Amino acid sequence: MLPRKIITVIFTTLSVGLMGSPFSRKGKSPLPEKGRCINPSKRRAWHTLPDDQKRTYLDSQRCVMDKPGTMGLPGAKTVYDELASNHQILARSIHSTGAFLPYHRYMLHAHEKTLRECGYDGGLPYWDEPHDAGNFENSDIFDKETGFGTCVKGNSCVADGPFAHRTSSIGPGFNLREHCVSRNLNDTISLWSSQEKVDDCMVYDRYEDLWACLYMVPHRGGHGGVGGTMRDPLGSPADPIFYLHHAWVDKLWFDWQEVDPGSRRHDMGGPNTQTPELGFPELPGSTEEEEERVFGKMPEELRRLEDEGTRGDEGGGKVTLAHVLTSLGVIPDTTVGDVVDTRGGYLCYEYV
Repeated sequence: MLPRKIITVIFTTLSVGLMGSPFSRKGKSPLPEKGRCINPSKRRAWHTLPDDQKRTYLDSQRCVMDKPGTMGLPGAKTVYDELASNHQILARSIHSTGAFLPYHRYMLHAHEKTLRECGYDGGLPYWDEPHDAGNFENSDIFDKETGFGTCVKGNSCVADGPFAHRTSSIGPGFNLREHCVSRNLNDTISLWSSQEKVDDCMVYDRYEDLWACLYMVPHRGGHGGVGGTMRDPLGSPADPIFYLHHAWVDKLWFDWQEVDPGSRRHDMGGPNTQTPELGFPELPGSTEEEEERVFGKMPEELRRLEDEGTRGDEGGGKVTLAHVLTSLGVIPDTTVGDVVDTRGGYLCYEYV
């Protein structure tokens, strides 16, 4: 378990000098109306799905990846690229902040909508990473026929399976250049997604402690264990396995909420953006140094959109239920309060 002192030092530092809510914007898409959740869809582990459902999901994913984009976001050629672009542009407001779990839940909702438009009508699957921790190489998720293609070693481009030879122009880092989707297996890091590491996080009673622990350990286990494109904090959605990984992270939040739904479904907090002095806490150096050494300088067209998506002064530096989540127009903006309950009407699903 991450000691509370470490979490407090890292993420209290993040809250110093913050300049308001990262997603409060005026004049954008109206918030969607909440409906009733009568029959929640079931999100199941990938390795438990029948092969025909796996193939339907993979076919729909390819459809989204081939569908021309319409938003005009920098570097985004397809509908699939548009959400990857959002992840890149808003990266410093949705990682190592309290919005980490709500934003990625909202992003999964947007991804599900694109899959529906391409014929997928099942619940979003998740990758049960503790099932494979320490042995990613033999995971069903990397099957060449009914999975996402081989998890290679040596930072190689994916060369088999349904996503063989795929490229992306979102990333690496803040770059907007064509590059292949690559993987580089590391089972030492994949052990960070083990049940033991998950259990270390689940003992926390407060959301502010939970999200920090999940972010720093199990979440990074999936990204680093797959490696390659998935290890890029900004451009990782270029690998379609990103969404099954984050569905699992979302499940961990869901499981934690289910222990005490009355209080945990509406427990929220954490800083609402990174402080420039710290940047990504898992990386060395300030925001400026990270641009120089890791991500590349953020282009002005991305910086303008980052400013647009992070404007506002609600919350006093903390993420609240009123905190607005934006996809820069891919789907309408919504609030953290609308996504904290997966059966609340705006969302309608559960993990089984």
